[in-house]
Amino acid sequence: MSGNEKSNQQSNDYTTQQITAFIKDLDDHIKSLLPLKNPVDNVIGEALNMTYEQIKNIHAEECAILCYKLAQYATYLQMTINRYKNLRRWAENNLNLMMGKYGNNYGTQYTKFEEKRSALIVDNDHAKSLYDVWLKYGSLEEELSEIANRVRYISQTIQEVKNVR
Repeated sequence: MSGNEKSNQQSNDYTTQQITAFIKDLDDHIKSLLPLKNPVDNVIGEALNMTYEQIKNIHAEECAILCYKLAQYATYLQMTINRYKNLRRWAENNLNLMMGKYGNNYGTQYTKFEEKRSALIVDNDHAKSLYDVWLKYGSLEEELSEIANRVRYISQTIQEVKNVR
């Protein structure tokens, strides 16, 4: 292993250790406030794919249970989105700290912030690792956000369809 590869590995290990500690702190705090498990089961998938006719023919009690399970799943998704948002913010904050420390090494006083940041990310393995975390969790956050909204909407729609009967 060359010196550069060893440096890359150490940087990635350091980033992994930092984010693992951050996640553990979040987990400990969240579990003490809201001990919610992953509520996914076959009923969730079935409820999300029900047709109008199926909704019309279920009993009110079963409908209420489906709506509750969907709301519980939406809450779980929102907690996951919040986690991804926190991980993205953590990476962004650490990148900003690195920019504060090393940003003047890239370009001149007239170089745009974004260009300096990009140069830092390309040049520094730790910054690259942080950027990868920022990109991954930012993407996951955006994707899941729409899914959670759709699950809430489907839960409300099932209840409304059942009430129209």
